[in-house]
Amino acid sequence: KKRLFTLVIFTIITVVGIASANGIVFSSDEYGNEKNEFAPNEEVYVKGYGLTDNQEVNVYVVINEDWTDGEDIDKGGNVLFYKTVNSNDIDENGPLELGTVSNDGGQYDIPYPGEYDIVYDANKDGKYDSSAGDLVDYVYCQGFQTIPEFTTIALPAAIAMLGAMFYLRRR
Repeated sequence: KKRLFTLVIFTIITVVGIASANGIVFSSDEYGNEKNEFAPNEEVYVKGYGLTDNQEVNVYVVINEDWTDGEDIDKGGNVLFYKTVNSNDIDENGPLELGTVSNDGGQYDIPYPGEYDIVYDANKDGKYDSSAGDLVDYVYCQGFQTIPEFTTIALPAAIAMLGAMFYLRRR
């Protein structure tokens, strides 16, 4: 048991060490606190830790997917937008505002409802390459999601309830 426990602890420390050596990026509020759900008209920010100092990078907002090394970030239609920024604006000076949750169609609008990833392209080559310092806000699940307004959900729910009541009353 002691040997198994030691192996588990060693594995956890190794994985955390590897992850922190590459740095991290995540969606946040305006104070840099991690946030993964955004409502209409809210601002989405990106914050990072352990990023290469004072480097020009591209930060993409893309439709959620699972990422593998070497694949193109822009696969035709999955990129909402990207910004070229200094890594310090995300790390030590961050968070950096990315866009607004809105369906107005503006340049930095993030539609709702939806699931999205933030991709940090360290070498600006348009490919996700973790060995080059590229990062994704959660590689295997969505980085953040936008949720609809209450009225968007409430109206269909109310209609469904009225329909159910009418149906049950007729029986």
